[in-house]
Amino acid sequence: MIIRNHIKMFPLEYCAARFLRQWELREEKLYVSISCNPSALNVTEALSYFQVARNFKGLNTGIFVQNKILTALINVKGNSSLATPQSKVIDLAKAFEEHFSQYNISSASKLLWLSYRDPYVIYDKRAVNTLRKLGHKNIGKDYLKYFEAWKIEFLNLETSIEDAIINLKYGRSFMPYTNLSDTEIELLAKKQWFKERVFDIFLWELNGKILQDVPAMSSSATE
Repeated sequence: MIIRNHIKMFPLEYCAARFLRQWELREEKLYVSISCNPSALNVTEALSYFQVARNFKGLNTGIFVQNKILTALINVKGNSSLATPQSKVIDLAKAFEEHFSQYNISSASKLLWLSYRDPYVIYDKRAVNTLRKLGHKNIGKDYLKYFEAWKIEFLNLETSIEDAIINLKYGRSFMPYTNLSDTEIELLAKKQWFKERVFDIFLWELNGKILQDVPAMSSSATE
């Protein structure tokens, strides 16, 4: 299956507009709080926003749990021996497994994305399902395999995503209001983190009905 064939069903302009709204309403504030000097409350808010708070028993009622998560995040961010984004995500997931008996790669990737944005890639179950349908098998909870498959498909659409972001300025009459000027929107088209999150939205949407009944493809397929 070729990912580009599904743009007509979920236009990249739609995905760009959707992420822009997410960013302005919620994610920008979360990024500012997590990337600077995060508190236990900030971490809780971030996990709740990304709908992964349920993976941490007692998170919403106990400061002890919240502080464990915060400490794990700070320790990984400060560990200079972890040379790549992938290694930091995996190490944080291992820390969560040690404290909460669950290898939570999704939560780890999301907290680290909010810490740095680029070059981190969010791990999401719906995105995993889409990538499998696109021919990338055996991903499971292997973040390295997920990262590789994600990057392959992103590069196939990167230029089109840039164009879609620029096109947002022409759609002001039928999209939610944004405070951004045309120039600021054009600048977002060059921001790697923004393009990548637009792609996340696209993958999330492709997990819908359009892919549910598609026959499985061989693991060698990367189109």
